Amino acid sequence: MKSPAFEGYSFPTLKENAGKAIAAQPESFSIINIGWSLFEQIWGIRGFENAMMDAVAEPDFYSELLGG
Repeated sequence: MKSPAFEGYSFPTLKENAGKAIAAQPESFSIINIGWSLFEQIWGIRGFENAMMDAVAEPDFYSELLGG
């Protein structure tokens, strides 16, 4: 994601990713851990520098990233 906009961006879902992992090994027991907080998720989407700049330069977009 290069610019601060969600147009054309598809967020991955836990259900989608977990389903793939479980289907790959149906005889196994699966434990799913979401170990990232909101900031780390934004960082993963935008990159660290962009995430920090968005907080200051694009407050409306940053708020949308946070789900608000």
